[in-house]
Amino acid sequence: MGTVLREGGFNFKINTDDHEPMHVHIWHQGNLLIVNFETEVLVKNNYGFNQNEMRRAVRIVQENQASFQLNMERNTRMKNENLEFEEATNRGRETLASSPNAQSVSYNVKTKRIVIELESGVTAIIPAGLIQILQGATAEQIKDVEIAVEGLYLRWTSLDEDLFLPNLLQGVFGTQKWMSGLKEHLSSAGKKGGAARTEVKQKSSAENGKKGGRPRKTNVA
Repeated sequence: MGTVLREGGFNFKINTDDHEPMHVHIWHQGNLLIVNFETEVLVKNNYGFNQNEMRRAVRIVQENQASFQLNMERNTRMKNENLEFEEATNRGRETLASSPNAQSVSYNVKTKRIVIELESGVTAIIPAGLIQILQGATAEQIKDVEIAVEGLYLRWTSLDEDLFLPNLLQGVFGTQKWMSGLKEHLSSAGKKGGAARTEVKQKSSAENGKKGGRPRKTNVA
């Protein structure tokens, strides 16, 4: 409990961990007066103050009500920020402990693929052309890649871009719109490839037909 004001022989203390509503503990010669001040100044408990002392203490609270409220709100905000920091830090540690982490990363210019060596010993190979943020980048820019945040992220320094490794390993290579277009492109490419193979087969069958079809197997007794 911190002292926020000393005036008229009174010691005014506020505890940010205390119960609501906002109130101040006022000490005077070993006696205690508790006064609420959140909406209106109201004496809650009196432990030994005489009426004149109580009147003087309440007047000082009224004069400093706005200051007390700002002090309380500031301390509460700091407490919440500290709690938020601790919770965020703990979540970060949990994510690091439960996620795959990269041990090294490189770019193969010849194959145009990104090679990621994981701490688990697994190697992931991903075509750079699938990754949205690398579109339009030069080979030198794509080669300028490093691991960051203990292997949880891949970072392209010259492009000022980064990717969350678990998402990348799950096949998320960009925004939802990018992924939708990518799926359509890959699907279309697959259909074209299948059609091309079918056309070759049809031509082959036609040629075989001209030759009388496939030669019959001769059974050897």
